[in-house]
Amino acid sequence: MSIYRELEKIFETVISDGPVELTAETQSADVPGWDSVAHINLMVSIEQAFGVTFASAEMASFQRVGDLVECLERKGVSVSN
Repeated sequence: MSIYRELEKIFETVISDGPVELTAETQSADVPGWDSVAHINLMVSIEQAFGVTFASAEMASFQRVGDLVECLERKGVSVSN
């Protein structure tokens, strides 16, 4: 399973009632319900799911999902199929 699919599952659990399709270019405005409060909840859920910790500056710097995935990869996260 890809990091994107894992993230979609987290997004669906935290902020959506239906399926979420994420790409590298997806931004908060593209996902209904992804506001500043949801962002914090997402980051906490992502930290727990992947066993990582984000610095506050990292959390604030994510402009698109691709930025988040790149950060996860730098932290050593990889998800195999």
